[in-house]
Amino acid sequence: MFRLTLILITLNLLVACVTEKSYVDSNKQVKSLDFDKEEAAKSRLLLGLEYLKNQNLPQAKANLDKAAEFAPNRADVHYSLAYYFQTVGDINQADASYQKALAIEPNNPNTLNNYAVFLCQNGQVTQAKEYFKQAIKTPGYSQVGESYLNLAYCEIAQSQYSKALENVTTASKYDPKSTEIMLVAAQLHYGFGNLSSALSWLNELEAVGGLNADGLMLAIVLARASNLADSAASFEQQLLVQFPDTLQATLVRNQKYQDSEPQKLRRDIESTMPNLVNQSPQSSDVAILNSALGSANMVNESLVRDGIHALNIIEKESSLPEEEVVYDASESKDLTVVERTPWLEITTPKVNIPRYEVKSGENLYRVSIKFNIQMSTLMKWNNLKKQQVNAGERLYIRNPDVYHVVETDEKLSIIADKLNINLDDIMRWHGVSHDGLVKAKTKIITVDPEQFK
Repeated sequence: MFRLTLILITLNLLVACVTEKSYVDSNKQVKSLDFDKEEAAKSRLLLGLEYLKNQNLPQAKANLDKAAEFAPNRADVHYSLAYYFQTVGDINQADASYQKALAIEPNNPNTLNNYAVFLCQNGQVTQAKEYFKQAIKTPGYSQVGESYLNLAYCEIAQSQYSKALENVTTASKYDPKSTEIMLVAAQLHYGFGNLSSALSWLNELEAVGGLNADGLMLAIVLARASNLADSAASFEQQLLVQFPDTLQATLVRNQKYQDSEPQKLRRDIESTMPNLVNQSPQSSDVAILNSALGSANMVNESLVRDGIHALNIIEKESSLPEEEVVYDASESKDLTVVERTPWLEITTPKVNIPRYEVKSGENLYRVSIKFNIQMSTLMKWNNLKKQQVNAGERLYIRNPDVYHVVETDEKLSIIADKLNINLDDIMRWHGVSHDGLVKAKTKIITVDPEQFK
């Protein structure tokens, strides 16, 4: 249930046998290499995480131990070892590895988040919350939403449901496209008996990523709670067809809805804080649910989530610079402004993509291993027709295609959605403070320019 901010990089494990001290060149001659412990540690760490991801625990441990031997002062090595020990259930060793990581980098947000998860899983909730808060406050931390979600999970485990709902709502502000956050928020609202709010979150979940088995089960219990038998049957059929081998499907086949996660959570909340739970659906809830679920239509823009209307409403105040005003030819003369969209002055930063100079005795195969990049990817980035490279040749070791040219006049938020980039990030990279229209042929950077400085 809890999430660890461990960056698991998928590797294509190479068949050839390569050590840190030698390699076999294209003429099948053994060549010696300068031994770079830091680079060797990175390679071992990545291999260890890949083996851990694939549940090959002996190989994971061997590679992580090697990484620690080569670079004992890397925090990521020690918190990765801690995660390994968590996986095998060695609590003492996991705690010791986290302590080493924190001693090396006390303000590393990944370590702080992961250690907080570890503490919460082991019942040390008060300490866990402090580490979550430290991670969240760390400047530049990109996983704030996940830490708030983890904090909510921790509070759910301790039956602190009101705080959990508050933190999962905050999590959604930092990661508004997270389907997991949407699902947890919907389940908590259902637990509190706020059926229309639960449906609103479920509606967003379906719009962003579709309904998985958990989402469909929640849709079923929502429909059943509102006596919408036809809608419940429709969702049940969808669940049985799309996810026949899941626990949720088994519960539906056996008509054991009370054993579902939404119903268990509802019972827990009712027993913990009965005064805060709506024991029976409100008439307004039933009307909204009947409109959306009853017509088998989950898209309903009139829904209200947490008291805030889903549509963006801009009050008619002072004019924005270079605004474009769209008028609605309606009968009402009091409110005519539908949307006001300012044009943006985009400043596109220039970046120098790093390149690596091929050393004497190296070939493309060795470079691909050194930087954990597939040979085919290196060839694509560098427009290579053949795998042969020469000493002194400079190769891109990062994707040089970091710009997007806007085809038509379009809102920056729409561009961000198309590029799958957080709007706050893309605004910061281009020096703007709000959404607005971007002119066609404008060049937009698609990666954080700070990483190239």
